[in-house]
Amino acid sequence: MRGNPGASVVTAAANFVSNNLVQGAGANKTASDSGIATGNVVTASSAAGAAGQLAYSAGANKALSYASLSPSTLTDGATITWAIASVPAVNATVTIAGNRTLNITNAVTGGTYVLRVVQDATGTRTLTLGTGCTWKVVSGGAGAITLSTAANSVDILSFYYDGTNCYANLGKNYN
Repeated sequence: MRGNPGASVVTAAANFVSNNLVQGAGANKTASDSGIATGNVVTASSAAGAAGQLAYSAGANKALSYASLSPSTLTDGATITWAIASVPAVNATVTIAGNRTLNITNAVTGGTYVLRVVQDATGTRTLTLGTGCTWKVVSGGAGAITLSTAANSVDILSFYYDGTNCYANLGKNYN
């Protein structure tokens, strides 16, 4: 084998990124490939994206940029509103100190979302799935979930949004 086989892999990766992210279907898509030389697929930052979110623009000129995947921390209260910020993939965490209702806003059709729910030191708290979509929970949950009840227990709520429905799955008791 002649030459540097690693160079062809990097070239192929750069061509894939260029052809699929930048040129792709639609006009004027942009992505930063500054991370390719350091072994990352694509890295970038954007003022449009909140911490832990992928910046996304729904218009004809789409700019995708990858920010940290650190989860945002939601504010606990009787009603917890998760302002998803019109991005297609977001994760967050909340520690609940009472029985709560979760509302979502600005979800993107086709988006996937993950929420880490932590019981406080008392435990036995509940989370009702509220507004922002029609909740459909795996295994016939009819839009309701039952959290782990132990103090400090961790559950993971993940869901896919189709424009109307949130198809949810709850992983329980990650302690």
